[in-house]
Amino acid sequence: MPYICNAGIKNQHKRMEACGLKDIKWIDVYANPSAVSEIGTSLNQVRERLYVKDLNGQLNVGVDAFTRLWSQTNS
Repeated sequence: MPYICNAGIKNQHKRMEACGLKDIKWIDVYANPSAVSEIGTSLNQVRERLYVKDLNGQLNVGVDAFTRLWSQTNS
């Protein structure tokens, strides 16, 4: 089961801030499991894959979420 480590999240957060993207909302589903209800899936599914909701409200999951997130940075 893939997990994104806290160090990886912190690194990406810093990279995105360095690109001027400071309004990203990061949600830790372990600390806030009720946030999962917003996307209409189970907590176990969210724990197994990366989920990214873009500015248009489109939900990106797994590889698509990873691509969407990393495409926002210059490096």
